[in-house]
Amino acid sequence: MTHGQPGLSSDQRSTIRSTILSTRHTLENELRRQLEKYGIREKKRLPLEDLSHLSAEERHTRRTLDAAIERELESTEGDLERSITNYVREATKTYLNRFVALKTIEVRGLVEETITERPEYGNRSYMHHTVAEIAGELTNAPDDGFGAALDLAYQEIGAEIRMIFEESEHTAIDLDAQVREEVLDELDEIDDEAWESDEALGWVYQYFGEEEREEIDDRVDEENYKIAGTDIATKTQLFTPRYIVEWMVDNSLGRTWLEMQGERTNIDDEENCFYLAPLEDSLIDRETKAVEDITVLDPACGSGHMLFYAFDVLYQMYLEEGEVLEKYIPREILTNNLYGTDIDSGAAQIAALSLYLKAKEKSPEVDIPQLNIVSADAVLINGDRKQEILDRARSELEEKILEQIWESFENIREFGSLVRIEKRIDEILEEQKDTIESSGQVKFTEDGSFATQSAFVSNEGGEESWEQVKTRLLDEVSNLASEALDRNDPIEEMFASEVGKTVELLDTLIHEYDVVVANPPYLDSRKMGAELKDFVSNGYKGSRELYTAFIERCYEFSTDMGHVSLVTPENFMFLYSYRGIRSLLLANITFLDGAHLSGHSFSNKDRPFTIPFVFRNERPSSEDKSRFYRMTHEQKEYNSYEKKIKGLNKITTDLRNEDQHDNLYVVNQNSLASIERSPFIYWFGQEVLQLFDDFPSIGDIGEVKAGLQTGDDDRFVRCWWEIEQNDIGEDYFWLFIGGDDSLYYDSPEKTVFWADDGEELLNYEDSNCRNTEFYRKEGAVYRDFSKYFTARIHPKDHIFSNTSRFVYLEDGVSYDALVGYLCSSVVRFIANGLNPSIASCPLWLNSPVADTL
Repeated sequence: MTHGQPGLSSDQRSTIRSTILSTRHTLENELRRQLEKYGIREKKRLPLEDLSHLSAEERHTRRTLDAAIERELESTEGDLERSITNYVREATKTYLNRFVALKTIEVRGLVEETITERPEYGNRSYMHHTVAEIAGELTNAPDDGFGAALDLAYQEIGAEIRMIFEESEHTAIDLDAQVREEVLDELDEIDDEAWESDEALGWVYQYFGEEEREEIDDRVDEENYKIAGTDIATKTQLFTPRYIVEWMVDNSLGRTWLEMQGERTNIDDEENCFYLAPLEDSLIDRETKAVEDITVLDPACGSGHMLFYAFDVLYQMYLEEGEVLEKYIPREILTNNLYGTDIDSGAAQIAALSLYLKAKEKSPEVDIPQLNIVSADAVLINGDRKQEILDRARSELEEKILEQIWESFENIREFGSLVRIEKRIDEILEEQKDTIESSGQVKFTEDGSFATQSAFVSNEGGEESWEQVKTRLLDEVSNLASEALDRNDPIEEMFASEVGKTVELLDTLIHEYDVVVANPPYLDSRKMGAELKDFVSNGYKGSRELYTAFIERCYEFSTDMGHVSLVTPENFMFLYSYRGIRSLLLANITFLDGAHLSGHSFSNKDRPFTIPFVFRNERPSSEDKSRFYRMTHEQKEYNSYEKKIKGLNKITTDLRNEDQHDNLYVVNQNSLASIERSPFIYWFGQEVLQLFDDFPSIGDIGEVKAGLQTGDDDRFVRCWWEIEQNDIGEDYFWLFIGGDDSLYYDSPEKTVFWADDGEELLNYEDSNCRNTEFYRKEGAVYRDFSKYFTARIHPKDHIFSNTSRFVYLEDGVSYDALVGYLCSSVVRFIANGLNPSIASCPLWLNSPVADTL
């Protein structure tokens, strides 16, 4: 196992950052320069017939570029400038990923040196030197034959990692040899030790979009720009630190194997899954599976950091099982176990490269036939080409399903894994139920429902599995591509490629997985474009933020009893607007562990990593225990990146040694669910949480009300020394506003005009005279908004304002006792926990001493 790797130094990360930003600019400038040669400018495309200077080969390249831009126009609503920008970015990403891939493969000795030049080879690389020796005539080319050396290297490794090295519309332009050499020289200046690090590719992915993210942020701040289209992928990129990845995978995938194998496994040993130290009471007896049947999905995989480490855990599992020869284990892992998808095609390329490198380091000689990494960036074009696909369907049912694929994937570049294509297919099957049932062509489960996605009806009257349908669709795609090549039609060839990508994506989305791990994208609904906002709002309980929709989706991706582990901000645990997703989760899943790391952003100030957590797809019981590690910014010992790692390691070591730790809390999640709005106040501990079940709330013995808002304080409000004293109690009454931190009693300075029972204020159009029936009554008040909760007596003939809250109790209850209770340290602790940003929580506070007031 590779637990606790130190990762790159800050100097190494800085060098990678500057290099990636520099080479991106170089490549983008080169691509835009060449596009002009092909008649494609920033906002205009010249007709091909006007470009007489182009050769026949270059004219074909122009048609390929036209096809690529048509693809972008389909998803940008015809915006040519944006479409060209998108193409340049994706082409830049593809070329840069190729060069980075070749460099990282080269430093690991998995291909002959192609980039690194050495004096003994005449200041050529070994591969370049070999080309000159074998085919010297190639050195007569303007690039001295280096392009041929690159092509040889691409061919050698491209058969196994096609996602990066296969030709596409994004490699249609041949880079100028000098530009290519400049980029490769810059990459070569980064030391080999950095390229050999497990983290290097993740930081390449993170830094590539850094400046673009800053530009998007500026537009959001200055123009109230709503993030949409391909900007979503750029804006939501965020690298996950290694120790968080290890904690998540250890406690989900490692835990799954531990529950299957029990004492037969060493997966939970310190040298294997270090962070796996579960509560014994939380473990279940799980049905054993062969390792090759255990599936892991990252539905927003980015650079593949989660899957990369999951490879290590799976490798140990295969070794323990002992059914596969060790040299073939990497091939089996990539073929059977690991799945990922991302809306950023460049990120998906990096993820595929990471896994390829991991496998080849273990078994350099073993072929890698399959990588289950799919880019969710397909653009399906309508019209005649779509109809041609539909015409090839073998039944009406299959045609309906294909139509649904087109509809569901219309905005796949924005929605990604959130698209619930499997549910729509189920609905189509249900709509066709009577017809299908009478034909006897589809089997049903014991409860009378369809075996989801397991069977389709063919024209021949038989049942086909999804695998058979998928294979046939991919064959049809291959036929379409071959026909396009025969006709020399780049647009149809690209269309076939997009359909093929869609089928592969569909194959990923319709299955369930034993383990789901993710650092989902973070994007507040206020910053979303209209289509994404409507999609999330209409489809998910967690619609306030993109990541909360992903929590819900990951739960759906998991099998019954499967494990899900995510890292997200903490706000879903407490804030009012997330109450829906909290209730959904607490009712349907069993929380196992959470490591509350609030207060440090790691790499982006707007999107902090705050709490990695893991849950099981199982309804909770009264016996289940949830464990949380509290390492928030309130505790100085965990206030930096390095200290958080040490702190988490210390907690884990204490758990392994069965030592007590002050920052560990074990609770039953049903206690959280029983509190109004279900805040995750785990640090109260089970004893305090039990009080919420055992005693009534303040709301059960009284009412809490908001007060008067005059709409014009200059007109209606006066300090007491500004009016005649005998007017107080006649035309003016004391007004309680928020006040200071005084406890128990506060002598107000303000009065409000309330003559004739407030007739003038009641009739003033800008006023809001709430709950007037409680004005001038005896009660208690507290500030509506404050970091420090205080309560005070509200004497008779006083009026409370909208900046305070009035508490009115049933007869016989002492307000002195109530205020004394509300000012206690116990209540302040509870109030601050129930709502850490404002102290307005006694509205629904379950008081442990309410019966004695």
